[in-house]
Amino acid sequence: MKKQTWNSKFMSIAKDVSQWSKDRSVGVGAVIVKNNRIISTGYNGFPEGLDDEKSERHQRPDKYSWTVHAEENAIISCARIGVSTQDAVMYCTWFPCAGCARMIVNAGIKKIICGQKPDLNNEKFGKEFEIVLEMLHEADVDIEYELTTKIFKIDVGNVPEHEVEKFISDLADKYKSNGDSDTFTCGCGKNCTCQD
Repeated sequence: MKKQTWNSKFMSIAKDVSQWSKDRSVGVGAVIVKNNRIISTGYNGFPEGLDDEKSERHQRPDKYSWTVHAEENAIISCARIGVSTQDAVMYCTWFPCAGCARMIVNAGIKKIICGQKPDLNNEKFGKEFEIVLEMLHEADVDIEYELTTKIFKIDVGNVPEHEVEKFISDLADKYKSNGDSDTFTCGCGKNCTCQD
């Protein structure tokens, strides 16, 4: 069994935190760490006390006005309880936007470890990612990547929870990883990449 590094452990926690989000399209998680101790967590969602069940608030573009990003929430949590983020490390499941990058710099965070690399060719976000990279580099914030399996959030509507759990369990049984990210034991019963 492969030994987990601190990075993989904290990124795993960030992924877990991302699942607390009620965002209907994507959950993002962030964890702030000092001396290998978690000082804060955050996930994307509405400000505390606001009704996050109103469907119209989840629709783009209005959603952007209602939502606090995971990185912002983690930094705000530290500020709220009086814990310094100076020289801390942030683990985030996504690459940060420019607004979050500005907060990361001003919070004194010295390193971010991201679960995904920025797609500089992305039509919508590519230019912003370039700015974020330039900003973090200029502010001497180190960037590392702990690439992990993506988490997808799927709205299953009114399907009972036990049925969803059974479906996921059956799917996991069908596609058992053999330790190599490209090789699975799939429905055809062989080690392959056919994804039957």
